Amino acid sequence: MKYFLDTEFYEFVDELGRGVIWPISIGIVADDDRCYYAEFADFDWSAADDWLTQNVLPHMIGQPLSRRVIAQQIQAFVVADNEPEFWAYVGSYDWVVLMQIFGKLTNRPANWPNRFHELKDVIDHAGLTKHDLPTQIGSLHRAIDDAYWNREAYRFVMG
Repeated sequence: MKYFLDTEFYEFVDELGRGVIWPISIGIVADDDRCYYAEFADFDWSAADDWLTQNVLPHMIGQPLSRRVIAQQIQAFVVADNEPEFWAYVGSYDWVVLMQIFGKLTNRPANWPNRFHELKDVIDHAGLTKHDLPTQIGSLHRAIDDAYWNREAYRFVMG
């Protein structure tokens, strides 16, 4: 089954010069219409930049969960699927966020792939741009709404 993924995150460079991806929220929509959404309890909004405060914070529902709980819930959400396919639009960071929920790539559930499918590549290969695709319903930069759009864009391109 296909799972369409989106995350909101904060990227920054720490005091040692390392790049850090700090997850804020995650949305996953399955091909069978089930959905999962969660916000991360360990995100410190006092560290957020203006862009996040203006574009992501207004869409938060304010019921954050620990990474451990989110990992358990996502694993239960995908558990019945022996060969899940994960899709994201320009999703490199989304994939990293999902894998970090489990600690690292090698800690992901055993039946999960070690990579995701790039929706933007499929769109480009079809000779389309984002403007050719269906208009997103809901809010931009709300992870679950973006995940639904990813699924609709996939269906539009793949027919």
